[in-house]
Amino acid sequence: MNLAPPWPPVARDEFGAPIRWERGTGDQNPRPFGKLRAGSVPAKNAGTRTGHPLSQGDRQVMKSIYTWSAILAIVFASVVGDVLLARAMKQVGDVGALRRRAGLGVVIGRTLGNPNFLLGVAAMAVAFFSLLFALSWGDVSLVAPAAASLTFIGNAVAAKIFLHEKVDRRRWIAASLVAAGVALLAG
Repeated sequence: MNLAPPWPPVARDEFGAPIRWERGTGDQNPRPFGKLRAGSVPAKNAGTRTGHPLSQGDRQVMKSIYTWSAILAIVFASVVGDVLLARAMKQVGDVGALRRRAGLGVVIGRTLGNPNFLLGVAAMAVAFFSLLFALSWGDVSLVAPAAASLTFIGNAVAAKIFLHEKVDRRRWIAASLVAAGVALLAG
């Protein structure tokens, strides 16, 4: 029965992933990649994991795709949430007059009992968590302005289509300028 340890030895990093070992360094004792002894010169890729399936450029592209996907999720969820909340509050009616007439409890009950309100709040929660994901992948100088401006454009379109609001030419011009700003920001 062979009780010798397997070659290469199975060692794990702090995340539990296997560490690859190098051979042929002129040393009798192998060492894990990236682990340097005193007096040794770091290699070009010292400290990096080898065998990663994506190159640095590919990882940057994937990070950009993740960021823009999260921005689009923010925009979609925000627009859906805004439309649902606007519809719910129009169904509730004038909150000030209702409070004076029936009291604050009735206003709260009608608002929380409206399914559009609850769905709108859920959509806004999805937008918030999408923002957290986007900020973990991208720079705030890209994520915040892109999400806010695209939401502005989406709200103008959704208000026209779903809420049948009159969106005048000045708002469409503003939305077009915002779209041009997002294009400059993305490029």
